Amino acid sequence: TLSKIHSIARKKEFGWITDDQVLANPKFIDYIKSEYKRLLPDLEILPEVILKKIVSKVEDAIKVIEERTDKVEISNLCWYDINADNIIVGNNNGKYYLKGLLDPGGARYGIAEWDLAFIKIEWLKNDSEFNAIIKNYEEVTNKKVDLELLNALSVIVELNNISFVLVDRIKLPIPYNSKFKTEFEYIYNN
Repeated sequence: TLSKIHSIARKKEFGWITDDQVLANPKFIDYIKSEYKRLLPDLEILPEVILKKIVSKVEDAIKVIEERTDKVEISNLCWYDINADNIIVGNNNGKYYLKGLLDPGGARYGIAEWDLAFIKIEWLKNDSEFNAIIKNYEEVTNKKVDLELLNALSVIVELNNISFVLVDRIKLPIPYNSKFKTEFEYIYNN
């Protein structure tokens, strides 16, 4: 399903999708930086030492994202918000299959690794599951996944989760591979 979603492409338009347009940035890194700028004020309630640790990790990830996407000119539709409430499962004589996805409210134009980073952070419980997803995705799409880029984008997904936790006061599970485990634990304990 993701390979079909990612096959919907645009040239030099990276960003959020509204009802009738793309809030476009000409480069993927510009979109990522705008997301960082949007989320950063939510973190300002944290103690300075915690905020500095988060900012340092995010800025390191942004450098990797910029290096790895500098030449990318084609954006792919990304669903982003792939969670259990947004998945329709069908049943054909006892064999279950993915029937579709709901709620495109988080959809945006980006790169495939963006959705894969979301899945890594939100769904997976270990490296074995992650490796199976990547292997399957590469086989279906016949494209190599940039793991360094995916891991950098995972930091941005987690930044979004930290913002969500602070603003909405909802406790999310800490991902198995979290770059912010200490920071999440601080937030949950305080």
